[in-house]
Amino acid sequence: MSTVETTVREWAQYNEVRVGEDKTEVNGEKQAAESSRWYPPPQGVIKLNSDAALEQKERRIGSEVVARREDGEMVGAWAGGERRDGNPTVEEALAIRKAVIKAKQRGWNKVEIQSDCKQMVDKLKDRNNEDPITGTILADILMLSQEFDECYFSFVKRDAVSQAGKICHKPV
Repeated sequence: MSTVETTVREWAQYNEVRVGEDKTEVNGEKQAAESSRWYPPPQGVIKLNSDAALEQKERRIGSEVVARREDGEMVGAWAGGERRDGNPTVEEALAIRKAVIKAKQRGWNKVEIQSDCKQMVDKLKDRNNEDPITGTILADILMLSQEFDECYFSFVKRDAVSQAGKICHKPV
């Protein structure tokens, strides 16, 4: 029960950070905040949606990872928040790494890791870890991803990450 209470508290902290967050600008580049829909993964694959949120004025950072099976059933959820300065790109990369680590800890062998940070997903797909800011984190993610039978990285629009994160046991 203590674990559940801690997860719910951390989820609330993440959502506090996310309230009012626009996230339409990453590294000075405007990104479209379009609607999207969460789709289930293929049979036998666990889909993990990761997200990070920053509230720079209050120096708060939140992150979440939600894992679901092909039937939409939630099989894991992790969230956290803290007070510190952060870089949006770094925080998104850390959220993706958290998803990979959680999947490995759970013993899942076929995973799809989704993020609403296209820049990070593109770098992972291209196996490009030469970024001076996120290179070490990306290298770590790529190394860890090799330990799975299957590990895909995909971009999803922000609304789909929100849909995946709803705490319920029904498909979204």
